[in-house]
Amino acid sequence: MPSLTAPLPHPYYIYCPDYRDDSSGIRVLHLLCHALNLAGQEAYVTANTVAARLRTPRLTPEVEQWHRQAGRIAITVYPEVVSGNPRNAPIVVRYLLNTPGYLAGDKTFAEAELLFAYDQEFVPPGMRAESLFLPPCDLALFNPFGVKDENRKGTYFFVHRYLKNGGQLLETTRDSVELSYRHPRTLAELAAIFRSAELLYSYERSALCLEAMLCGCPVVYLPNEGLTRLPGEAFFGRNGTAWGTDPAEIGRARATVGQIYPMYLDLEKPFWNQLEQFIQLTQEAALNLQSTQRPENQVGGGASVTNVMAPAQADVSYLLWQATHGWGEVERCWARETVTDWSTTPSFHWAVIVTEGAEEALLRTWKSLVAQCVGVAWNLTAVSTAPRPAKPAIPAGLAWRQSARPLQTVNELLSGSESDWVGLLEAGDGLPEHALFTLAFQTLAHPVWQVLYTDEDSLDADGGCSLPYFKPDFSPDLVRAAPFAVGGLLLLRREAFAALGGLRPEMEGVEYYDLVLRASERLGPAAIGHIQDVLYHRFVAGGHGTRSPEEAAAAGMAALHEHLERLGRPADISAGLLPGTFHIHYRHGGEDLVSIVIPTQNGGAFLQRCIGSIFENTAYPNFELIVVDRGSDDVASLDLLAELKTLAADRVRILTVGRDVILTQAANRGAAAAKGRYLLFLSDAAAALNKDWLDEMLGYAGQPDVGVVGGRLIAQDASLLHAGYLLGLESYPAVLYGKGQSMHEPGYFGRLQLPSNPSAVAAACMMVDKALFDQLGGFDAGDLLDAYSDVDLCLRAGKMGRRVVWTPHATLLHEGEARPEAPAAPDEANQEEPEPGAGTKRLWHLASPSENIMFSRWLPRIAHDPAYNRNLTLASASHAFEIELATGITWDPDWRPRPRVLGHPADRMGCGEYRIIAPMRCLANQGLIQSYESNYYLTTPGLARMSPDVVIVQRQVEWGHVACLQEYARHNQSFRIYELDDLLTNVQLQNCARKKIQSADLIKRFRKALNLCDRMVVSTDYLADEYRRYIDDVVVVPNYVERARWGGLRPLRRQSERPRVGWAGSMHHTGDFAIIVDVVKATRAEVDWIFFGMCPDEIKGLVKEFHPGVPLDDYPAKLASLNLDLAIAPLEDVPFNHGKSHLRLLEYGVLGYPVICTDITAYRGEHPVTRVKNRFKDWVEAIREQVSDRDELARRGDALRDYINANWILEDHTDVWLKAWLPA
Repeated sequence: MPSLTAPLPHPYYIYCPDYRDDSSGIRVLHLLCHALNLAGQEAYVTANTVAARLRTPRLTPEVEQWHRQAGRIAITVYPEVVSGNPRNAPIVVRYLLNTPGYLAGDKTFAEAELLFAYDQEFVPPGMRAESLFLPPCDLALFNPFGVKDENRKGTYFFVHRYLKNGGQLLETTRDSVELSYRHPRTLAELAAIFRSAELLYSYERSALCLEAMLCGCPVVYLPNEGLTRLPGEAFFGRNGTAWGTDPAEIGRARATVGQIYPMYLDLEKPFWNQLEQFIQLTQEAALNLQSTQRPENQVGGGASVTNVMAPAQADVSYLLWQATHGWGEVERCWARETVTDWSTTPSFHWAVIVTEGAEEALLRTWKSLVAQCVGVAWNLTAVSTAPRPAKPAIPAGLAWRQSARPLQTVNELLSGSESDWVGLLEAGDGLPEHALFTLAFQTLAHPVWQVLYTDEDSLDADGGCSLPYFKPDFSPDLVRAAPFAVGGLLLLRREAFAALGGLRPEMEGVEYYDLVLRASERLGPAAIGHIQDVLYHRFVAGGHGTRSPEEAAAAGMAALHEHLERLGRPADISAGLLPGTFHIHYRHGGEDLVSIVIPTQNGGAFLQRCIGSIFENTAYPNFELIVVDRGSDDVASLDLLAELKTLAADRVRILTVGRDVILTQAANRGAAAAKGRYLLFLSDAAAALNKDWLDEMLGYAGQPDVGVVGGRLIAQDASLLHAGYLLGLESYPAVLYGKGQSMHEPGYFGRLQLPSNPSAVAAACMMVDKALFDQLGGFDAGDLLDAYSDVDLCLRAGKMGRRVVWTPHATLLHEGEARPEAPAAPDEANQEEPEPGAGTKRLWHLASPSENIMFSRWLPRIAHDPAYNRNLTLASASHAFEIELATGITWDPDWRPRPRVLGHPADRMGCGEYRIIAPMRCLANQGLIQSYESNYYLTTPGLARMSPDVVIVQRQVEWGHVACLQEYARHNQSFRIYELDDLLTNVQLQNCARKKIQSADLIKRFRKALNLCDRMVVSTDYLADEYRRYIDDVVVVPNYVERARWGGLRPLRRQSERPRVGWAGSMHHTGDFAIIVDVVKATRAEVDWIFFGMCPDEIKGLVKEFHPGVPLDDYPAKLASLNLDLAIAPLEDVPFNHGKSHLRLLEYGVLGYPVICTDITAYRGEHPVTRVKNRFKDWVEAIREQVSDRDELARRGDALRDYINANWILEDHTDVWLKAWLPA
C-alpha cells in the first residue's frame, strides 16, 4: 500500500533530442520517459519538442532547482551516442540503443555507470548490461489487419549508412523503390507502404524492418560488411526474415512473417518486468549516493586557482571515492600486522605556525594525528608569536613555542628534531587515519626518497572534504610553472631539510615552492617521491602568510629566477596563461641548426601552407627543411615539389622515397639526411601561427635533461588536438589527451595551459636532439610500423633519463588527426571461428600486433603513467582526469597485505552471488583477501594496474569471452580459475537458457576457455567427474549459505488452517515443474499451495498464493515471509540436474522448512530431508504423510535447520574457498 509519508523517488532526466517519428532511437528515449511516469516515477526529457500523446514533461531549470533543494538526486539517462557525462550527472545510466561507438560516442564507459541494453546484441563482449527492450512500434499503424497477401504488389529497399560507408547498391534492388532518410516519409506513409508491399530488402538493421514485418511484409536482409548477422533473432527467431536472396530463404520468410505480430505483442509483458528492475537498480544507486552525502561535503568557497580548475564532476564522484576508500577494521589489522614486521619505524615531526584565532583549528589538526590507526611515532609543535593560551586548553603532548620570528624557529626546531621526517602543517589541516602508516610504509619502500608529497583535498570547517587533487609524480616543468603543483604535506628527511637551510623567511607565501625548487636542484628529481593517495586534507581557512597575492606572486617569480640562475639556465619569466602561474622563456644560443623533417604524400595545398607558414611565422632563422616525399603522384604536389627544388634549394631539400615507405621510415630517412643539431618532426598538415614557436621548443630542447619536446596542435575551430599522450586509457597503450577541448580551457588543475612532462608527445610536432635520436636508433619502423612509434621513442628517451616536455606556448594549426591511425586489431576469435556473429573486433577492442608489442615492452609504465594518477580513470580519453571508481584499480601497487582476487561473475543473480560474489565478500570481511568483482573485463592496462594474484571467471563460453581471456593470459601472470556450477555441456531441453548457451561449437569454445585457465572450481563431485576430461586441476567447493543474509530469519508456522506447502523457482525450472503439476491438482483441497517465482498458467487457479520473483537481495526475506509448513524441491531426472548442487535444500533448510525432494544425485547426502522418486504416487503419499502430523513436521524443520547451521554456513567455511582459489 502506498504511504503518504514515504519519500519521493529520485527523478529521471532522459537526455534526448526533440521528438521525431522517423527516428526509432529518439522514440524509444521518449517512450522510456513515458513508461517511467506510467510506472509511478517522475521522469523528464531534455528535449524541447515532445509528442502530445506521451507523458514526457520537459526538464526546466526550475524543476532542477526544486529537486536540488529537496535533496533528490537526479538519475540521468544517456543514449550510447553521447560521449562522457555532459550534464555532470551524479548518477549515470547508459542506454545502449546500438553498439557503443558504432554511431557516435564512447566505446567504453565509466565503471560507476549503470548499463542497460535495448538488445543484448549491442553489448560488446567484456561488458555487461541489463536488458531493457522497449517495444517502440505504434501498433495502431503497423499491423496486418485487413490486408490480403494476394493483393500485395511491389518491392522496396531500405538503405542509410551503408551508402555513407562506401557501399554499392546491388542489382537485386535495382527495380525496387528506395526507402531512406534522403526521402523522408511519415509513419502513416510507411505503414501504408508496408501493408501493401510484397517484400522489403534491407542493407542494414533498422526498426523500420520490424515495422514492415508487423504489417505482414517479409524482410530480406542483404549481408554486407556492416551487416554480419541476422538482426532480431533473439526476439523473433528467423520468422519473417530471409538472410540473403536464396528463394528458399525468401519463401520461409513469407510463410512465417504472420507470426511476428503476436510475438511482438508478447514482448510488452517482459518489458514491464525489465522496467521494474531498471527502477530498482537506479533508485538503489541514488539512495546509496545519498547516504554518503552530508551538507558539509558540499563544495566550499575559496578563490584559489585550483578551485577554479578542478572539474565539477569530481564533487559527486569524490563522495563515492571516499565511501569506498575509507579504512575499516580489516585494513587497520593489516596495517598493524605490517608494522610488526618492520625492523625500524620512521618517525615524523610537524610544526604548525599558529596565527591569532587559529587555536581551535590547531586542535582539529592534533586530533587527526591522535586518531591515526597505527602506532607510528609523531610530534606536533605549535609555533606562535603569542604565548600558550589558557583557552582553549592545549593538550600537554602538543608542544608550544613562542617566537617573534616563527619561520626561523620552525627551521631551528625541525633541523634539530630527532624525527626522521619533518614538515610544516597549517592549523586546521587534517590527515586521514591511515596517513602515518602509509607515509611510513612508503618511505621504507623507497629509501631513495629525500622529499615526498601526497595527493590532497579541501577540508571545510565542518569536516567535509571536496575538491581532490590527484597529482602526477614529480614533474619539473609543471612545478616550475605552477607553484601549487606539489601542494601541502611536503615532507623532507631531517638531514635534507637541514642541509637545504629549511624554509626561507623572505619567501613567505611561497616557501614550499621555493623549498621544492631548491630540493630538486640539490637532490635531483629521483629523490622527490609522490604518494598517490589523499593523505592531506587542506583546511580552506588555513594559512599563516601575511602577504597579498601580488606579493606572493612576486616572491614566487623571484624564487624561480634564483632557481634557474643556480642551475645555469638563463631564462626570461613572465606571467603564465593562468593566474598564479609562470611562463619560462628559456634562452638559447641562437646558432644551432634545426632540421625540420616533413614526411609527405600528395600533401599538395597542405604542404604548401605548412612550408609557407614556417618561412613567414618563424623568428628563429637557423633551420633547414627536409621534405621526404613518399611517392606523391597528384599534379599539385608534384608541381610544388618541383618548385621547391628550383626556388628554395638553399633552405629546402627534397628526398624522394617509394610509396611503400611508411611514415616512420620516411621520418628516419629524413633524420639520417639532416645536418642540424636538433630534429623537428612536423606533419605536412601543420602550420606555424606565432613567430616564437620554434624558439619556445628550442629553449626546452636545449635543457640538458630534456630529451623530447612537443608543441600544442589546434584545429581550425581553436580546439585542441592534443596536450601530450596519456598512457593506458581506453585499453590502448596511449591516447592523446585534450582532444576536442577548447584551447582556452584550463584542463585538470591547469594541465592544458601549463608546460608539463607527459610520458610522450606526438610526432606531428616533435623536437629531439639528433644525437639522442641516433643513439636511440630512431623510430621503430619495423615492429611498430606507424603505430605508437612516437610513444615508444619517448619512452626509450625517458628510460635513458631524458624527460619529455609538452608546452602550450608553441602553438601550431593542424588539419586532421595528430597521429596516424593504428592498424586494426586482428580479430583472433573471428579468424578461428568465422561464422556470423562470432567475431568481436568491432565490439570489444582487441590489441593489434603493434599494441601487443607496446604492452610487452612497456606495460608497467603504461599501467602506472607518472604523468597521471592511479586514482584517475582509464575508461576513455573523454573521461580523462575523472575519478576512478573501480576500487581494485586504485590499490596501492606497493602494499599487498593479502592475495588480490579479481572476480568476474557471470551474473548478479544466484550463480554469481553464491559462487563468486558472496564468497569474495566473506573472505574480504574476514581479512583473508583483497577482493574486487566486476561485470566488466578489465583492459590490459587496468588489469596491470590492479595486478591481481588470482582471476576468477564464471561461465565464460562466448567467443568474445574467449578473446578477453586471451588478452588476460597474454599480458598478465595471474592464476586463472574457471568457475562453473552447471552441466553446461548438457542443458536440459526445457531450460530456457539452452538455446542461448548451446550451439554446435559449444564444446570448442568451452575447451578453449578452459585451456586459458589454470584451474576449474565446481560445486559438485558429479560436475568434477564430467569436466576432468577438459582440464586436469578441478576442485570441488560445495555451495554454502551466508549467515549475514539468512541467519536472522525465522518464518512462522501454522499460519493457516491447512498446511502451507510451497515451491520456489524460476522459468529455468520448467522441466522440473512438470513433475508436480498433477500432484498440485490432486492435493489442492488438502493443502494451501504457495508458489514463488513462477507458476504455470494451467494451475494458477489452483494455488492459494502466487508471489512473483524479487531481486536477489530481497529473496531470503521474501522466502521466509511465505511461512511455509513444508517445502518441495522436484528435479527432473536428466544429466543436467544430476550436476546441480544442494542449494535449494540449504535455502529451505536454513529457514527451518522441512523438505520433500526428488531422489537425485544433487539432493543425496546427509541432509535430513525426505527423498522420493519422480512418480505421482510417491509425491502425493509423501506430502500427505508429512502434513498429517504438523508437530513432527516442525521437528523435521528444526532438525534440518540445525544441520544446515552446523555444516553449511559460508562464514564458517571461508578456508575451503580460500584454498580452492589460491595456487597450491
